[in-house]
Amino acid sequence: MRWLHLCGIAGYFKKNTNSDSPELVKKMLKSIRHRGPDDEGIYSDDTVCLGHCRLSILDLTQAGHQPMASDDQRYQIVYNGEIYNYIELKEELRRFGCKFRTQTDTEVLLQAYRVWGKECLRRLNGMWSFVIWDCEREELFFARDRFGVKPFVYYTDDERFVFASEIKALLHHPIICPEPNRQTIYDFIVYGRANHEEETFFKGIFQLPGAHYGILNRYGLHVQRYWDIEQNRFEGSLTEAAEEFRRIFEDAVRIRFRSDVEVGSCLSGGLDSSSIVCMADRMISDGRIDTNNGFQTFSLFSRFPRFDESKWVDIVKKHTRINSHHICLSEEELLAELQRLVYVQDEPFGSTSIFGQYMVMQSINRHGIKVTLDGQGSDEMLAGYLSYADSYFADLYVSGDEESLYRQVDIFCRKHGLTPSIAIERARRLAETGAFGRHIEANVKFLAPELRKDCHKEIILCRKFDSFLQNHLYQDLTSLSLPSFLRYEDRNSMAYSIESRLPFLDYRLVEFAFSLPVSMKLHNSVTKVVLRQAMHGILPEQIANRQDKMGFVTPESVWFREGFMPVLDQLFHGKELADRGLFDIGNVIKEWEDFKQGRKNDSFLIWRIASVELWYRTFIDRSPGGHFDG
Repeated sequence: MRWLHLCGIAGYFKKNTNSDSPELVKKMLKSIRHRGPDDEGIYSDDTVCLGHCRLSILDLTQAGHQPMASDDQRYQIVYNGEIYNYIELKEELRRFGCKFRTQTDTEVLLQAYRVWGKECLRRLNGMWSFVIWDCEREELFFARDRFGVKPFVYYTDDERFVFASEIKALLHHPIICPEPNRQTIYDFIVYGRANHEEETFFKGIFQLPGAHYGILNRYGLHVQRYWDIEQNRFEGSLTEAAEEFRRIFEDAVRIRFRSDVEVGSCLSGGLDSSSIVCMADRMISDGRIDTNNGFQTFSLFSRFPRFDESKWVDIVKKHTRINSHHICLSEEELLAELQRLVYVQDEPFGSTSIFGQYMVMQSINRHGIKVTLDGQGSDEMLAGYLSYADSYFADLYVSGDEESLYRQVDIFCRKHGLTPSIAIERARRLAETGAFGRHIEANVKFLAPELRKDCHKEIILCRKFDSFLQNHLYQDLTSLSLPSFLRYEDRNSMAYSIESRLPFLDYRLVEFAFSLPVSMKLHNSVTKVVLRQAMHGILPEQIANRQDKMGFVTPESVWFREGFMPVLDQLFHGKELADRGLFDIGNVIKEWEDFKQGRKNDSFLIWRIASVELWYRTFIDRSPGGHFDG
């Protein structure tokens, strides 16, 4: 049996201090025990302390105990994640003379580092956050998977380097005083941006970006990117592209079923999650995936028809042999879970849809499922959001092909009830300035004048590819939007000791998707063109042709005007918010009153302001050791 690595890590590296001790790491681990409540291990010497907490699934022996040491005791590892190709790597490492004493992928990872050093990262297919201590060189090596699915946060100064899976663990260090990062708050309110690459919402607390590793020794800290998406070009037809996409996607789903426990899936009824479920069902039926207990899916329904996707889930259910479960949320549940949800997430989050995902994970846990599949990543590599139209039109604008530009704009605007002249003007601005014009003038007025002055900036599109759309997708995938979604997913799933696996973020699939021309992603107002073609005959036709997009949406605009209204009234009219120095209180209260009266309907903005205040009360107003238990 193989050890499943649902866990948390924490530790420190001493530079010039003797004040830190293993007792500190024990306190840090206690705050993230939800990541691994069944076992705990600590390694320490005069320079480092590595801590690990784990969730045992089937193998209850000590074979997978961490920290794990190499046979010669030179290396110690703590690891959170899953290496899906560990079987293939194990066979390759045996040819290098490696011997294995356990069935864990932890040992495979440790041996891979021993043989290949940092180059082992390019060979891994999975999600991970790990730290390896080299006792001989007195060097700490740490790394995060290509997309940052598994978290790694840290604090460093002249005396020490402290790391953990979650920020709340770092706050138990007596020298780390939680302070707000004003720039990230600005970007969150103005742009809705919840991820900031290296920075977090806490001043002085950083995260290792996806696809990066770090080396720390007595000489200093070095952080380096080890993988990136290159500008390759697929020269085949759409039919050929769809065939290759389906081949890689099949294998991505297959290897994510490698587990000693039952694997389930989230199912919204949208294109992405339905593709995963239908592909898995197909492979289960023809014997390529072995599961003895059936295949269970978990969905979110709503009593409000415009927020409900039950009809789409039912279509998938009739098309497959899944055993489906669903939950229907209420604002009373949101009120009851709100404090814990804010604590679980560590940082502000963009909408109450995160609560929907949180409650789906709770349902998965209650049904005894410890591994689940989800559809994150597809939108950011296949242009799944309508907002990508600006970049698509910018490509047409600079090409000089006015006929194609006006035809595509006309199709898009007719379908979505928009004004063609505005769409073309947005494309022109993006093409000529490279700046996103997302709500900056509308939202900046809600911030205090000093914050507006000190933190004002525009988000500029990167220039890695020769296409505005490809650059937009790349930026969202690596820094702007996907990393925040992955943070939400990790915290929500691990709050219920669930490992969430993401087939669309198999790096082979992402690399292939970025080699495709933009017309195979977005064309004639149809998103994810190649995915729809690839899933022909596997997805129900109604799902393959579905054009609207919801996800785990919640009826927050209704809730905010009903049972949740007193909470928001208290927040927006409270002395605490007024005294923060972050907001223009007059404009905030006016926006809230306009929302209550139905004159405006931007529930996302309302929630972002509320989310910052709730986060501030939970983490900043409390002393480092004064957090409630999550």
